[in-house]
Amino acid sequence: FGYRKVHAEVVEPEPEPIYETVVDTTWYDDVTYNDVKKDGNIDKRIFYALCESDINADEPQIKEVAEFLKEVENGEVVITAYADKGTGNPRLNMQYSKDRALKTKKALIANGVDEKMIKTTEWKGDTVQPYENDNDKNRVCIITGHGVYVQKEKVVTRKFKTSERKVRVN
Repeated sequence: FGYRKVHAEVVEPEPEPIYETVVDTTWYDDVTYNDVKKDGNIDKRIFYALCESDINADEPQIKEVAEFLKEVENGEVVITAYADKGTGNPRLNMQYSKDRALKTKKALIANGVDEKMIKTTEWKGDTVQPYENDNDKNRVCIITGHGVYVQKEKVVTRKFKTSERKVRVN
Protein backbone atom coordinates (compact mmCIF):
# COMPACT_ATOMS: atom_id res chain seq x y z
CA PHE A 1 0.00 0.00 0.00
CA GLY A 2 1.25 3.25 -0.78
CA TYR A 3 0.49 6.42 0.80
CA ARG A 4 -1.13 8.92 -1.15
CA LYS A 5 -0.95 12.43 -0.08
CA VAL A 6 -4.28 14.20 -0.10
CA HIS A 7 -4.32 17.88 0.08
CA ALA A 8 -7.24 18.97 2.12
CA GLU A 9 -8.47 22.42 1.59
CA VAL A 10 -8.10 24.45 4.69
CA VAL A 11 -11.28 26.33 5.44
CA GLU A 12 -10.84 29.36 7.54
CA PRO A 13 -13.51 29.63 10.21
CA GLU A 14 -16.04 32.44 9.88
CA PRO A 15 -14.96 35.29 12.01
CA GLU A 16 -17.14 35.89 15.04
CA PRO A 17 -19.72 38.58 14.29
CA ILE A 18 -18.99 41.96 15.78
CA TYR A 19 -21.84 43.97 17.25
CA GLU A 20 -22.06 47.58 18.27
CA THR A 21 -24.57 49.14 20.62
CA VAL A 22 -26.56 51.92 18.97
CA VAL A 23 -28.59 54.39 21.03
CA ASP A 24 -31.78 55.63 19.36
CA THR A 25 -33.33 58.89 20.55
CA THR A 26 -37.01 59.61 20.02
CA TRP A 27 -38.37 63.10 20.66
CA TYR A 28 -42.00 63.68 21.68
CA ASP A 29 -44.27 66.33 23.18
CA ASP A 30 -45.46 65.64 26.70
CA VAL A 31 -48.76 67.49 27.13
CA THR A 32 -50.17 68.40 30.53
CA TYR A 33 -52.85 70.83 31.62
CA ASN A 34 -52.70 73.32 34.47
CA ASP A 35 -55.75 74.85 36.10
CA VAL A 36 -55.65 78.62 35.76
CA LYS A 37 -58.17 80.76 37.61
CA LYS A 38 -59.56 83.69 35.66
CA ASP A 39 -62.10 86.39 36.35
CA GLY A 40 -65.26 86.09 34.34
CA ASN A 41 -67.94 88.70 33.74
CA ILE A 42 -71.40 88.61 32.28
CA ASP A 43 -73.68 91.39 31.10
CA LYS A 44 -77.11 90.51 29.73
CA ARG A 45 -79.99 92.78 28.82
CA ILE A 46 -83.61 91.81 28.51
CA PHE A 47 -85.78 94.33 26.67
CA TYR A 48 -89.53 94.63 27.17
CA ALA A 49 -92.46 95.87 25.17
CA LEU A 50 -94.57 98.72 26.49
CA CYS A 51 -96.45 97.79 29.69
CA GLU A 52 -94.76 94.36 29.85
CA SER A 53 -92.91 92.77 32.76
CA ASP A 54 -93.35 89.03 32.21
CA ILE A 55 -90.32 86.90 31.52
CA ASN A 56 -90.04 83.26 30.61
CA ALA A 57 -87.58 81.07 32.52
CA ASP A 58 -86.49 79.71 29.11
CA GLU A 59 -85.37 83.18 27.97
CA PRO A 60 -81.88 82.76 26.40
CA GLN A 61 -80.34 85.52 28.53
CA ILE A 62 -81.66 83.88 31.72
CA LYS A 63 -80.23 80.52 30.64
CA GLU A 64 -76.85 82.09 29.85
CA VAL A 65 -76.64 83.81 33.24
CA ALA A 66 -77.66 80.59 35.02
CA GLU A 67 -75.01 78.58 33.14
CA PHE A 68 -72.38 81.22 33.88
CA LEU A 69 -73.15 81.11 37.61
CA LYS A 70 -73.03 77.31 37.65
CA GLU A 71 -69.53 77.32 36.15
CA VAL A 72 -67.87 79.94 38.37
CA GLU A 73 -66.68 80.13 41.95
CA ASN A 74 -67.91 82.96 44.15
CA GLY A 75 -70.32 84.06 41.43
CA GLU A 76 -72.76 86.84 42.00
CA VAL A 77 -75.09 88.97 39.94
CA VAL A 78 -76.88 92.27 40.23
CA ILE A 79 -80.30 92.67 38.64
CA THR A 80 -81.36 96.23 37.82
CA ALA A 81 -84.62 97.00 36.05
CA TYR A 82 -85.80 100.23 34.43
CA ALA A 83 -88.80 101.78 32.72
CA ASP A 84 -88.88 104.39 30.00
CA LYS A 85 -89.58 108.01 30.88
CA GLY A 86 -91.45 108.72 27.65
CA THR A 87 -94.58 106.77 28.60
CA GLY A 88 -96.63 106.19 31.73
CA ASN A 89 -96.07 108.05 34.97
CA PRO A 90 -93.37 107.72 37.65
CA ARG A 91 -95.51 105.58 40.01
CA LEU A 92 -96.56 103.16 37.26
CA ASN A 93 -93.04 103.01 35.79
CA MET A 94 -91.59 102.20 39.23
CA GLN A 95 -94.02 99.29 39.50
CA TYR A 96 -93.11 97.97 36.03
CA SER A 97 -89.40 98.09 36.81
CA LYS A 98 -89.98 96.38 40.18
CA ASP A 99 -91.98 93.60 38.51
CA ARG A 100 -89.27 93.14 35.87
CA ALA A 101 -86.54 92.85 38.51
CA LEU A 102 -88.41 90.43 40.75
CA LYS A 103 -89.59 88.23 37.87
CA THR A 104 -86.04 88.08 36.52
CA LYS A 105 -84.81 86.97 39.94
CA LYS A 106 -87.52 84.31 40.09
CA ALA A 107 -86.60 83.06 36.58
CA LEU A 108 -82.92 82.75 37.56
CA ILE A 109 -83.82 80.76 40.67
CA ALA A 110 -86.08 78.54 38.53
CA ASN A 111 -82.98 77.80 36.41
CA GLY A 112 -81.02 76.54 39.41
CA VAL A 113 -79.28 79.74 40.53
CA ASP A 114 -78.73 79.84 44.29
CA GLU A 115 -80.54 82.88 45.66
CA LYS A 116 -77.38 83.78 47.62
CA MET A 117 -75.64 84.44 44.28
CA ILE A 118 -78.10 87.23 43.50
CA LYS A 119 -76.35 90.03 45.35
CA THR A 120 -78.78 92.81 44.55
CA THR A 121 -82.20 93.10 42.96
CA GLU A 122 -83.11 96.71 42.32
CA TRP A 123 -85.54 98.74 40.27
CA LYS A 124 -85.10 102.34 39.20
CA GLY A 125 -88.41 103.11 37.52
CA ASP A 126 -87.90 106.00 35.12
CA THR A 127 -85.55 107.90 37.45
CA VAL A 128 -82.52 106.57 35.58
CA GLN A 129 -82.38 106.05 31.83
CA PRO A 130 -79.52 103.74 30.76
CA TYR A 131 -80.16 104.63 27.10
CA GLU A 132 -80.51 108.41 27.00
CA ASN A 133 -81.10 108.60 23.25
CA ASP A 134 -83.41 105.61 22.81
CA ASN A 135 -86.58 105.70 24.92
CA ASP A 136 -87.76 102.21 23.90
CA LYS A 137 -84.54 100.56 25.07
CA ASN A 138 -85.06 101.94 28.58
CA ARG A 139 -87.69 99.26 29.20
CA VAL A 140 -84.91 96.89 30.19
CA CYS A 141 -83.61 94.61 32.89
CA ILE A 142 -79.82 94.52 33.07
CA ILE A 143 -78.09 91.55 34.69
CA THR A 144 -74.40 92.00 35.44
CA GLY A 145 -72.23 89.56 37.28
CA HIS A 146 -68.82 88.15 37.88
CA GLY A 147 -67.08 85.09 39.25
CA VAL A 148 -63.88 83.10 39.06
CA TYR A 149 -63.70 80.22 36.63
CA VAL A 150 -61.05 77.60 36.08
CA GLN A 151 -59.61 77.28 32.62
CA LYS A 152 -57.36 74.44 31.53
CA GLU A 153 -54.08 75.78 30.14
CA LYS A 154 -52.13 73.46 27.87
CA VAL A 155 -48.45 73.00 28.74
CA VAL A 156 -46.23 71.27 26.20
CA THR A 157 -42.83 70.00 27.31
CA ARG A 158 -40.41 68.65 24.71
CA LYS A 159 -38.99 65.35 25.99
CA PHE A 160 -37.02 62.43 24.64
CA LYS A 161 -36.55 58.78 25.35
CA THR A 162 -33.67 56.54 24.41
CA SER A 163 -33.41 52.88 23.58
CA GLU A 164 -30.41 50.70 22.90
CA ARG A 165 -30.11 48.05 20.24
CA LYS A 166 -27.31 45.80 18.99
CA VAL A 167 -26.29 46.18 15.36
CA ARG A 168 -23.99 43.72 13.52
CA VAL A 169 -21.08 45.56 12.06
CA ASN A 170 -19.51 42.76 9.92
